[in-house]
Amino acid sequence: MLRRPTRAIITLLLERAWATAPRAPGESRLSVHLPNDSRLQERLAEPGTTLVICLCADWCRSCHEYREHFEEFAKRLPPNHVAAWLDIEDHADWLNDDIDIEDFPTVWVGQAQGVAFFGTMLPHIGQLERLVQRAAEPDWPQQKGPDLYAALQYGPANDP
Repeated sequence: MLRRPTRAIITLLLERAWATAPRAPGESRLSVHLPNDSRLQERLAEPGTTLVICLCADWCRSCHEYREHFEEFAKRLPPNHVAAWLDIEDHADWLNDDIDIEDFPTVWVGQAQGVAFFGTMLPHIGQLERLVQRAAEPDWPQQKGPDLYAALQYGPANDP
């Protein structure tokens, strides 16, 4: 008797299909990286990379509507920026236990040196675009927040 595939397996298959789908010459294969994508770790190892993460949940209707806009936004990011989509349930092992997500979408913007922004935003991509532009300015103050840059660069938080 065949068992129905779990959501995690289906998600993994879809992610692989998306990553290998044919694209136009010169077009990036994946504009929004997922935590288990080795190309994300490669990009994060590059000095001066700014990481933009959207933390959402599969059951959240706003997140579903926001993802398409986030993917388009990611395609327009400067070369030293990388975007990641992190489902807080499917990718919970990539998060520290002390991270408290109160609403969606929650966004994290930062570099290896620190956090520029961590918090909930209205699901309007223009707001995120302005935030990322401002966060790149030298006078933008560092914020308190979890070190998601290291979490996505080095692997799941709960590994031994």
